Amino acid sequence: MTRPSGTAQILTGSATGTIVDDDDVPSEIQFFATDEQLSEGNIISGDFNDTSNNDGNLETIREEESNGNPRNRVTSLEHTWLFENISSEVNSLFIDASTNATIDSFIFAYSTDGINYNNEIVTIGASGGSSVSGSFSVSGIDETDGTVYLRVIDTDRTGGERNRETISVDQIYFSTSPAAISSAIEDAIENDGVDILTGTNAQDTFVLGDSTSTYYGENGDQDYAVIDNFTQGEDIIQLYGSSDDYTVGSSVFNSDDLGIYFQDDLIGVVNDASNLSLNDSQSFAFV
Repeated sequence: MTRPSGTAQILTGSATGTIVDDDDVPSEIQFFATDEQLSEGNIISGDFNDTSNNDGNLETIREEESNGNPRNRVTSLEHTWLFENISSEVNSLFIDASTNATIDSFIFAYSTDGINYNNEIVTIGASGGSSVSGSFSVSGIDETDGTVYLRVIDTDRTGGERNRETISVDQIYFSTSPAAISSAIEDAIENDGVDILTGTNAQDTFVLGDSTSTYYGENGDQDYAVIDNFTQGEDIIQLYGSSDDYTVGSSVFNSDDLGIYFQDDLIGVVNDASNLSLNDSQSFAFV
């Protein structure tokens, strides 16, 4: 049976989200901060949730001052945002931030292991201007375990320099540009019978069938769902019937993607998930 109009969906936690239809494919897929770690300094307003939207609601962090002889005290700031379940196809970082610093400067850098921050992106403050708003190219994300770390750290820890300067962030996110969107999604953009279901950073259920029928089950390779940002061991794909009705194998688009077939009819493509098994109850649910 062909997918009933408006039925395919993503269930995120207890909320129901709708699919991203091929006519509304975003020019980029964005990944926002899911957590943060403050090593040095003080958060004086907001938190990582305020960095998702460019709306004037800021997360502001101020340098802390060390103890001891005032002539030897230093000010310091080190703060890290975590981006979990990030796509290996990410190739861009957007930063909208500002500072009141006239003595110190702040460096943004990212890391794929949370230890080595060799990928410096931009510096603002005394040596780099009072603000930044723009996108920067990133690389090496495909080598991560799914988490990327973005750190901001001050550069001047001269003894006796006691100005506690601040940095404010309006929005930060990693993203895939159109050039990085998978071949399956490119096909979906051109095909009215194909829909895109993009997961979130929460636990998602991708619904490709209900208790009465499977979706996308009539027109062969001309109608199916593309599942993007699927997290194995956390997300679930819901299918009609039983595992005996289905087969899985490498996608016709990319050997790294998984094709889901209902009685030899393609109904779904899971990006970057070629090793999923229909017998894995943590990945598939049958109704």
